[in-house]
Amino acid sequence: MEYIPTSQGSVGRILCCQCGVPIEPNPTNTCVTCLKGQVDITQGIPRQSVVNFCRGCDRYLQPPSSWIQADLESRELLTLLIKKLKGNLTDVRLTDASFIWTEPHSKRIKIKLTVQKEIQEGAVLEQIIPIEFVVQGQQCTDCQRVEAKNFWKSVVQVRQKVKHKRTFLYLEQVILKYNMFENTIRIGPTQHGLDFSTAVLKIAENLSNSSNKWCRLRNMGQLLICLRVTSTIQLIDPATLQLREVDGSHYWANPFEPIASSARLVKFVVMEKELLGKNDRNHKAGQGKLSFKHQLADLYVIREDELGTHDDYIHCRTHLGQHLDVGDEVLGYDMKNMNCNSDALDGMNGNHPDAVLVRKIYGDSRRRAQLRKFKLRRVIEYKTDKDDEDVQRMEEELEEDPEVRTNVNMYHNPEANFSDNEDLPRVDLAELLDAVNLDDKTVPADF
Repeated sequence: MEYIPTSQGSVGRILCCQCGVPIEPNPTNTCVTCLKGQVDITQGIPRQSVVNFCRGCDRYLQPPSSWIQADLESRELLTLLIKKLKGNLTDVRLTDASFIWTEPHSKRIKIKLTVQKEIQEGAVLEQIIPIEFVVQGQQCTDCQRVEAKNFWKSVVQVRQKVKHKRTFLYLEQVILKYNMFENTIRIGPTQHGLDFSTAVLKIAENLSNSSNKWCRLRNMGQLLICLRVTSTIQLIDPATLQLREVDGSHYWANPFEPIASSARLVKFVVMEKELLGKNDRNHKAGQGKLSFKHQLADLYVIREDELGTHDDYIHCRTHLGQHLDVGDEVLGYDMKNMNCNSDALDGMNGNHPDAVLVRKIYGDSRRRAQLRKFKLRRVIEYKTDKDDEDVQRMEEELEEDPEVRTNVNMYHNPEANFSDNEDLPRVDLAELLDAVNLDDKTVPADF
């Protein structure tokens, strides 16, 4: 405690009226020691208090019901602690506050406050008071709901109309990479999709939009290949290398159905190949963006199950020219013999290629899995053999397409014995993260 003079000037010293000690003149004519024995301006301010802390989410309770995130010795935590004492500081003026160091695991937080109070006209006292807060554990309402496991505020249902689950497997990896499971209590697979049970209330909108806008793909061929589906549908014309992206608003304004899915793919063998140059792309100015990751080629192919039975090869133009050589196997659609119930295809009156090639086959899938240099973290359990096939196919897509793996965390697999002599797509070690416990499924509980 000390006396704060209210005026300055060169004056003589006087004797304390209580103990006779020489002091500078003040309105009470009393020294600090005697004043301390007579007046306590910190009376009514507790020397110890309690602060509630949730260990599940590392948040402190801000009465009456708010929970806030605050680091030790942070401005946010100091503000919270002072607010808890606000009712006891009405008779004094707070001029300073700071932390007193305590061991982080002691369950104690100490602060010191500097307060002032005018005890009589012209006499202001200042005193420093230490206060200790005991950290008590209390589970917040959000963590209580997570522990209950069956409580949720909203369910987000994701569905698709295809037979494979590769889209959901990719979605799982994006969720893990960007920590989007923070408010998710549970993710459960269903027959046709996933259900996300969340601890926050969401407003869902029906994706089916009845708007009259038309999704126009001008100057494009009528048969397009879907390269990938992310936030947009990415399409390529295999005859010209033209690219188009269709966003959700345009697609739902006028949905278009696929002519054939991956279940219709058959194996072809490349018998002849002729690469086409830039001048052979059949592309005119103003017709849109071109893919420079692909190369056009004219191919003669034959179905694998007909190899050696005849030499009536199928001619087609493909965007996979840089990947395919004579003798390679490739998956594609046999448009000549495929029975397809599509008004759009019927409207072409047979004016379409006999084969549309989609993807090169790089050896046996089991062999590729043995040599794979990376592993993926998994939290959603799929238990059928078909699900295992979808997992392998998604991992192959990650190897073959660098753009797809930008949203996926891949971890180094020390057990892989990859050989540079293998003619397989590969992922550079620089793209892989250090190995972790990939069986850990504690993000979050019952995820």
